[in-house]
Amino acid sequence: MKTFLIRLLRLLLTTVKPKSGLAKFATNEVVRNAIRALPTPLVARLPGGLEIEVDPEDFNGRKLWLSGTNDWKITNTVIDLLDRDDILLDIGANYGSVGLAAREKVGTQGHVHLFEPQPDLVRRMRATLDTAGADNVSLHEIALSDHDAEVELVLKGRHSGGASIVAHDAAGKTETIRVEARKTRDFVAPLVGDKAFGVKIDVEGAEPLILPDLLGFPTLKFVIFEGNQNVATLFDLLESHEFAIFGFCRTVLRTRVARVADAQDRHRYHDFVAIRRDQAEGLVKRIH
Repeated sequence: MKTFLIRLLRLLLTTVKPKSGLAKFATNEVVRNAIRALPTPLVARLPGGLEIEVDPEDFNGRKLWLSGTNDWKITNTVIDLLDRDDILLDIGANYGSVGLAAREKVGTQGHVHLFEPQPDLVRRMRATLDTAGADNVSLHEIALSDHDAEVELVLKGRHSGGASIVAHDAAGKTETIRVEARKTRDFVAPLVGDKAFGVKIDVEGAEPLILPDLLGFPTLKFVIFEGNQNVATLFDLLESHEFAIFGFCRTVLRTRVARVADAQDRHRYHDFVAIRRDQAEGLVKRIH
């Protein structure tokens, strides 16, 4: 009965595709115990049909298995804002659900670049890519930063999305490993060339090390980011480079964004999308 109910919940969530509230299911103890009772390996089905093995003890793995993506509003918005032949940089890709969902949108002349330094997640994504033969997806087992270096990556064993190369709250820390970091501009320049590209970045506080280099590219169309750390710094940086910033509203059935007009508005949202001002009006209309 427990297995039947958890599969029924999964069917509901993958059908409805709720734009918020997924974290509550993934952290619920009843749901966690039901997922633990499922046969292993546990395989999540991503938008577009690809499958990836996930860790049922990992918060992000459970959320991905339950819904097909770690965040439907982010996944849908990335796809909405990309055009065919564009490039997507999925920085802090985790299990790669956002980037892998976008591969069909950019087509064979476009490309998706997944950046993820966690070895276990890289192994899982590589297995998926080897099976799928996704020629327009590249996986980079590195962190991006403001210089080339070997850096410490703090891991949080039951929350892979909490890993970070910068000093922050170490609650839940289970391990520290050394990973390769590459200077963003030098590494990204040959990947994007003169093509239009978008960025989804989720690097737990390391955004100020990466975004300044990215904003120097004139073909950058949009940046999707979290605002739980360095929010004032990120807003100042993006606005100084002529980006309009929109917050994702907390809705369930439909993705909605609202222009963030002032500093007080920032605290109403958790996730944001920044779009070049001269393109903002047209691109925002695509988000649904």
